[in-house]
Amino acid sequence: MRRTGQTFRTVLGALKLASEGNHIIYACPTHNMARWTFDKAARITADFMEPEIPEKLVLKIGNGTVKFVARLNDKELREIESSEKYKLVTDR
Repeated sequence: MRRTGQTFRTVLGALKLASEGNHIIYACPTHNMARWTFDKAARITADFMEPEIPEKLVLKIGNGTVKFVARLNDKELREIESSEKYKLVTDR
C-alpha cells in the first residue's frame, strides 16, 4: 500500500505513547490498512526488541499496548474518547 510519511509519523507517535505505559487504539480506514500498519509497527519494534503480541493486531510495548482496528462506529468512538484507559490515534 502506498502511504505518505504521515502514517509513519503517526505509527511512531503511537508506539512512543505505548512505551510510556498508555493503551492506544489506532484506528485505520479499513481492516486491510489496520493489518498493513500493524505489520509495519511490528517490524519497527523488532529492530529494538522482540515484540510481544498478546492478541490479534495488538502490540505490547513496555507497560502499554497499541491495538490496530478498522473504522469505528460513533458509539465506539464516544466510548474511547470518554475512557481514561485508552487514547485514540487515527490514521486518515
